[in-house]
Formats: sequence, structure tokens, C-alpha cells
Amino acid sequence: MRPTIAAWPMPEYRPKPVRARLRSRLLTGVAAAALVVLVTLSGASSRLDAWFQDAFAHLLPGHVDPRIVLVEIDRASLAEIGRWPWSRRVHARLLERLTAVGARGVALDLLLSEPALFDPEGDALLARAIESSSKVVLPVYATSGASGSSAVEL
Repeated sequence: MRPTIAAWPMPEYRPKPVRARLRSRLLTGVAAAALVVLVTLSGASSRLDAWFQDAFAHLLPGHVDPRIVLVEIDRASLAEIGRWPWSRRVHARLLERLTAVGARGVALDLLLSEPALFDPEGDALLARAIESSSKVVLPVYATSGASGSSAVEL
């Protein structure tokens, strides 16, 4: 004889109230954002970020605006001017020359976070050259301050 299975009544489908769905989605969004912040701040994604940048860099346009000139510190400059770091007077003279030829903007990619120990006059010359150009942009480097304090910009 075949066993009979009692027919259980199927519960009626009732969607969650709108408030419960919104709360669930909000909690999911907050958890996802917290996870992104945690991964970013921990540095765990830096290797993956570098890989993506290297893998997709070839997709960027390869042409360079001919009006942009890069002035680099290369071996020839090191041989002519001397070992690094150079006096800030060298950078001041360069800025003065760039201003004289009408440079529309200069990105001076040097971290100048401390005064020169043996050439304070070089610092003053560079400061004057930056001020007179009024077209110089300097980098900002944020580093963690003393324990428990906020970040310090250099």
C-alpha cells in the first residue's frame, strides 16, 4: 500500500513591507561601503590597483600635447650640476627661465617639506621665483602624524 502524504497548505506569498526592504537595502549598502573603505585603507587593494593600471594603461591615448614640456632630472643633468639633492637655487633659476619664456603653468614635482640645511638663501630664492611666477603647482604628501593625531600634509 502506498503511503499517503498529507497535503500541507502552502503559505500565501506576502511581499515584505516597503520599510523592511528599504532597511535591508540600506544595511547592505552601508556594509558594502564599509568593506570598500576597510580594504582601501588597509592597502590590501594596492597590488590589484597597480595590476589594473598596468594592464589597461595601453588603452589610454598615446599622443601628447606638443605644448607640454617635461623637464626631468636625468643622468646628464646629474653629471653637469652634481649629485642630488641640488641647491634650491638651481630650481629657482629654472623657474625664472620658464617664467621668462612664458610658461603657462609649471608642476614642480619635488617634495620641499624641510628647509635646506646649508643654503637658506636658496630657499628664499626659490620662494621668490615661485611667487613671481604665480603659475607653479607643488605636490602635497599626506603622512600620518604622531600616534593618535590627524594626518600631516607636507
